[in-house]
Amino acid sequence: MPRKSAAELSVIRLSPAATRLQTPATLVGAERDVFAAVIANNAPDQFRLSDLPMLESYCSVVIQLQRCREQLRGTIVTDDGKLSPWVLAQERGIKALMGLSMKLRLSPQDRTAKPGPKVVQPSVYSLMRAEAEDE
Repeated sequence: MPRKSAAELSVIRLSPAATRLQTPATLVGAERDVFAAVIANNAPDQFRLSDLPMLESYCSVVIQLQRCREQLRGTIVTDDGKLSPWVLAQERGIKALMGLSMKLRLSPQDRTAKPGPKVVQPSVYSLMRAEAEDE
């Protein structure tokens, strides 16, 4: 880690700079690429170190689903007329991906602006009651 200059140390930071998670050594190949893309395309402070196991699982599931899609390109039915086992693997992978994306806030619903708190207008009766108490 490089040393900080005296000028950098003399500046008071109001909030510490958010650091991005580093790619774990357990991810290799395409999973590593997915991890890097997810981290790069989200805010620096979106993920914490405690999210790392879920992020690793998310990346693995993405790659598994790509493999399922490649296997199913040829045919969905096996030679003996049964449904390919890749269909079941794909269904399970999609469910896992949906759950992980919701927990990690990677779903489209989490990218839309959330409405603020609902402002409740007081009823006429409570306004009248408040006026009567003031008198």
